[in-house]
Amino acid sequence: MQKKKPFDVIGYGAVAVDDILYVDQYPESDSKVEVRQRERQGGGLIGTGLVAAARLGVKAAYFGSLGVDELSKFTRSEFDNEGIDTYMALNIPEAKPIYSTIITDQQSGERTIFYSLANFDLISNDDIPPGIFVDAQYFIFDSYVLDKFPRLVSLARQFNTILIADVESEQVMAYPQAMGAIQYLILSRKLGSQITGEEKAERILDRLDTPDRQCTVITEGKYGCWFKPHSSDVLHLPAYPVEPVDTTGCGDVFHGAFTAALVHGKSIEAAVKWGSAAAALKAEQCGGRKGIPDLPTLIDFIDSHPENQVKAIDS
Repeated sequence: MQKKKPFDVIGYGAVAVDDILYVDQYPESDSKVEVRQRERQGGGLIGTGLVAAARLGVKAAYFGSLGVDELSKFTRSEFDNEGIDTYMALNIPEAKPIYSTIITDQQSGERTIFYSLANFDLISNDDIPPGIFVDAQYFIFDSYVLDKFPRLVSLARQFNTILIADVESEQVMAYPQAMGAIQYLILSRKLGSQITGEEKAERILDRLDTPDRQCTVITEGKYGCWFKPHSSDVLHLPAYPVEPVDTTGCGDVFHGAFTAALVHGKSIEAAVKWGSAAAALKAEQCGGRKGIPDLPTLIDFIDSHPENQVKAIDS
């Protein structure tokens, strides 16, 4: 019998500190606008994904580099408050999380992100310890650590760790073998189109399928998401009906909730529902993490929308 790993999921990639400014409408060039509210929250693709997974009952840990500055201390505190372990994080004094200023348009709920990568991810390939894969059932990572993809995939195969990738850059195709080995790939429909040169969702998903892939998911906000379990039909889930206040972090929450569903032994179809529903609930509140639900809230929300069902689409 295989020994249970100490963590359900370990994440490596973007962690951020977000200073969020709320305005009535995004300003035109060379104009002034009043800031209605400001607040600081933790953010980043992997940081927020781990928080979503942890709130849904998953034992999570973070691997990356953090320093001694105010932003690193804030990041550690946020993870501690969510029950996310940081003992694997490398302490590099000059290291920092990503620092973002986010302008949120309160009329549309859309946001514009200005960010700095100064001193982010001061880790070399040789610094990545095999232990992060020995200790994890699932490993989530993103394209902010793109240059580490081949080593991450190699170690994951060695220790039978399942990979889930949150991809935001078409530069990932510089590593086609590593990309093909990722079991669960989630990306926007726009990026999927850029990578494959295809427009239709089913064609995008067919092109992204590989022998190692368990499922590919492409998301498109209010239009929902399309997904293709390996060698199966393309399926579509409509977006859950909510009035969005702020879309910051919705994609990150989708990844975290999707991962949590797999940890809980749910089907791929259920995992997509968890991801979509968690992202919808998050969109109802300001900031990247404030609206992330706990497990009872998520299940109640899904159960309250029985009309939101997965359907096959014609090829």
